[in-house]
Amino acid sequence: MIGLGGAEFRLPLLIGLFVLALQAVIMNKAMSLAVVLTALPARLVAVPVADLAPHWPVAVNLFHRTIRAALNEAVRRGYLHRNPAELAKTPPMTDHEVEPYSVLEVQQLLEAATHERNGDGEPLHTS
Repeated sequence: MIGLGGAEFRLPLLIGLFVLALQAVIMNKAMSLAVVLTALPARLVAVPVADLAPHWPVAVNLFHRTIRAALNEAVRRGYLHRNPAELAKTPPMTDHEVEPYSVLEVQQLLEAATHERNGDGEPLHTS
């Protein structure tokens, strides 16, 4: 699995199927969420639930936004009279202070990436 379930491969195909890119992006996001939810039980074996708990509000909000966007499209097309996702309350999200990498750390990261990518011995191609 790459990223959120191969979205970088799936999105060009979906854009070809849908007239509007927004529809393809919404469908791709929903498919990515389905892949993540399917893989979640296996990942829970490797990562303790206590480590994941602080991130649940983010996941729930992401899922809600995706469903709400899809149902808004259904309302726009006349399949639904109103969007039931508008009634759902999502958990509050808290901001976390992020400490950016230093210039030296970025240089070290880029240097390491030019020598080996993903631990497979293959160099990173930047051009």
